[in-house]
Amino acid sequence: MQIRGTLMLLGAAFFWGTTFVAQLSGMEGLGPFSYAAARYFMGFASLVAVLIVTRKQRARERRRQNYRRG
Repeated sequence: MQIRGTLMLLGAAFFWGTTFVAQLSGMEGLGPFSYAAARYFMGFASLVAVLIVTRKQRARERRRQNYRRG
């Protein structure tokens, strides 16, 4: 279990470090407002995807519980 936590921290540190480089290269082609809008849109789209997936899983769990209750 400790290995999993360590790998998750390393992944977060890698992601955090590479976003700085991506931000520098992204700002060369876009203005600050456009770049911020693109970042917020990508974040919104990823959260919607997570919501859709988890909503389907929760619906399955509710159906299973209802079937068990009879």
